[in-house]
Amino acid sequence: MERLRSYCYFECFADRASEQFESFMSSDSRATNLKSQYSFHAVKGGANGGVDKRIVEVFFGCRPFDKVTMIATGGEGIPRPRETLLSEQGACLRYERVDDGSVLCVLYPARTENLRQEEDFIQLSFRRNAKSLSRNWLIKRDWRVFLSYMISTSLDAYPRPTDRARIWWLRLTRKRGVQGQVERPRIATGAERIFSYVVTVGLSGFLLAILVHYFGL
Repeated sequence: MERLRSYCYFECFADRASEQFESFMSSDSRATNLKSQYSFHAVKGGANGGVDKRIVEVFFGCRPFDKVTMIATGGEGIPRPRETLLSEQGACLRYERVDDGSVLCVLYPARTENLRQEEDFIQLSFRRNAKSLSRNWLIKRDWRVFLSYMISTSLDAYPRPTDRARIWWLRLTRKRGVQGQVERPRIATGAERIFSYVVTVGLSGFLLAILVHYFGL
């Protein structure tokens, strides 16, 4: 069955994901620098215990970026100043096998408790068959987008013009999760509005031309 074959392809991808993404990471100086700050993981089964065979998650870990003093109530019920570390969670690239064998690939941005991106996630791709995951060039393309997203959304990294262009295009052409809602691609919404405007204006002009021609208005 096609569905079962797709399951097998995903399983093979999941088995080699750690080695494959570590190879991508080690060959990129910017990625290795990020790893030294955040740590880096590619986990079959997902970050939450590695137990869900339908998931592969590739992500940069947490790192402290500041320390603040806050007033907190101690065991005696008396407010006291207490130092607290502020931390940043790195970006995540998540592959999820759907029940019919297709694969959903989603990007989650780097974030802190008080600083988040406009979107909660971006749907990078929806692949009808997990066989495509056996193509190294395709996974490496996902990796490049993921690295650009990490660099573009983290606190201290410096995105290159190519990173900015890549993420701009991604936000323009992909579905995004914003405030609990999945938004259509901006390019689709914009094209629909332009088409509606052209049709409306064009039709109005056409009707006006008919009226002028036949009725001499």
